[in-house]
Amino acid sequence: KEFASSLIRAAEDAYPVLSRVYGGAPSSKTAAFLFFDIEEAGKLGFRSGAPSPTDPNYSAGEFSIAEPLGDGVRLYFPAKDKVLNVRAKDIIAHETGHRFLRLIYPKVRTGMSLGTYPRWVNEGFSVYVGTEFSQQFRYLDAVVQEAKRGTIPQLTLDTLDKIESSSSRLYYGLAATVLYHIAASHGEQALKQLLAEWNRGAGFRAGIEQILRASYNDFEQAWINRIGGIAKQAKDGAELYYSLTGKTLTVATSSSTRLVSETGAMTPVMGESSWLQTNWQYIAIVAAVVAIAATAVTRKPKSARARGLFRPVRLSR
Repeated sequence: KEFASSLIRAAEDAYPVLSRVYGGAPSSKTAAFLFFDIEEAGKLGFRSGAPSPTDPNYSAGEFSIAEPLGDGVRLYFPAKDKVLNVRAKDIIAHETGHRFLRLIYPKVRTGMSLGTYPRWVNEGFSVYVGTEFSQQFRYLDAVVQEAKRGTIPQLTLDTLDKIESSSSRLYYGLAATVLYHIAASHGEQALKQLLAEWNRGAGFRAGIEQILRASYNDFEQAWINRIGGIAKQAKDGAELYYSLTGKTLTVATSSSTRLVSETGAMTPVMGESSWLQTNWQYIAIVAAVVAIAATAVTRKPKSARARGLFRPVRLSR
């Protein structure tokens, strides 16, 4: 019960990110079904499969409208997991993102089934909101690993869907980098504008060219060049994320920048440095201010009163 409550709170916390990226929200609340037994989940239509015997930390989620549960997000976590870790937060935002896309931009989602729009748009948006909310970079880790193999320049937006079956994690990560590239070069509002344009019936390429004011081929090549270059230099997905977004991470203390990982162990989000190393400039400024204040206070009260800096106050009993 406590774990379910923590998931609900996390879903509520994800709402601002979801509504910001998608430009709105469904009119109805999102139903969420939580399972600790994968066999029971399967009997009720959960399609994500059984966990591998070698992966005791397997957890998964999906959005579906299939009966008998109907419209809702399905979440599976091992019975031993009773802590809301970053993996759980990522799953919640990711799967709820699929529902947002389906209900807010139904023509885009239908177009994916018909082949009008690539499927990676759906996963790209869900990975984007999941990463923004949870700050969990496992999909971008796969992009970094692939970049170091030198194969990213061989990709195209039109063939991206073909790698889904061979490497879903890489597929999800690359899909998200397209959106991060758009947000970095045109602002995050361009993502909403693209979805709206496609939902109005614009073709995939035509929507990109109209909203981004660039030819489709130029946009595609800019994405390949930027992602290939940055990812190859990054040491992991977290560094790729901060390079793509231009954001910076302030490290206050080594303990406060740690998050609970999928296994429950404590792992750093980014490379850590000591508090003194990170904040020495601020320490120097504060020390100077304190020194000036101390000088003013230690001056003789008489001269201070003469300048009007102090006012005598009578205290009644």
